[in-house]
Amino acid sequence: MSRLESLKNLVQQDQANQRIRFMLCMEYASTGDYAGALSELDELIARHPGYAAAYFQAGRVAETLENATAARDYYTRGIEAAQHSGDPHAAAEMSAALAALD
Repeated sequence: MSRLESLKNLVQQDQANQRIRFMLCMEYASTGDYAGALSELDELIARHPGYAAAYFQAGRVAETLENATAARDYYTRGIEAAQHSGDPHAAAEMSAALAALD
């Protein structure tokens, strides 16, 4: 069984586990399945709107897919999530990514 399949099974067993779902998102991205990664990142954000790392990775994937509009949206929402959760490092990282798009 591949790592991707193993992670899919783990997510099915514990759908509320944000770390496992994040690992699945990253595995999709590492295999070049950016649409799959973005779909899972959207699900992660919907389930855990305060999970700032998901917005950052979604922005990066959107950039890879050459969708600057979506990347801006993810970074902007991610900055808000990071500020709300008290994570200035994540907010600064996404601010820099957002500025680099302009």
